[in-house]
Amino acid sequence: MLWNKWIQFYFHLPIIVRLLLSVCLIMTSFGFIIHILEPIHFPTTFDGIWWAFVTGSTVGYGDYVPLSNIGKIIGIILILAGGGLVTFYMATLSAGTIKHEKSLTEGKISFKGSGHIILIGWNERTKQLIRMMKDKQMKTDIVLIDHSLNKLSYRNNMIHFIHGQPPLMKYYQKQILKRLII
Repeated sequence: MLWNKWIQFYFHLPIIVRLLLSVCLIMTSFGFIIHILEPIHFPTTFDGIWWAFVTGSTVGYGDYVPLSNIGKIIGIILILAGGGLVTFYMATLSAGTIKHEKSLTEGKISFKGSGHIILIGWNERTKQLIRMMKDKQMKTDIVLIDHSLNKLSYRNNMIHFIHGQPPLMKYYQKQILKRLII
């Protein structure tokens, strides 16, 4: 019962957190195992964990090395498993960052801040207004809502872009259409 709750909790975590937890658990396990197998060369559990992280990430300082055959086999398994896990972790982190930046550029991420300025529609006046605010060095966040733009680089403009029309705009458009029909 408790195990099922743990599994459920684990798989509801973001993938980057799951990967980090998995890497830490595996490295800690290998560190504990090498400390048990070779207590003279790895006098503390922390020394074993240190070795596991250094070896698993393929840094390999060489300050701790297993001397027995079983210890070397554990090291080989750790290099194979750890190198793959650490590489997968870094690739996932990089891919997530790139995906988030792409979503920001395409206006697919909602703004969760407060105390911001909302600009509706992208045109020359909007560009001029943004330039003026930048020149005045205003610290207020700017949110642009526009349905005609497909992309707006966050890095170049430092404003939060949301692709689409504001909800009230749709409401007012419907109201105007109703009045025109009646």
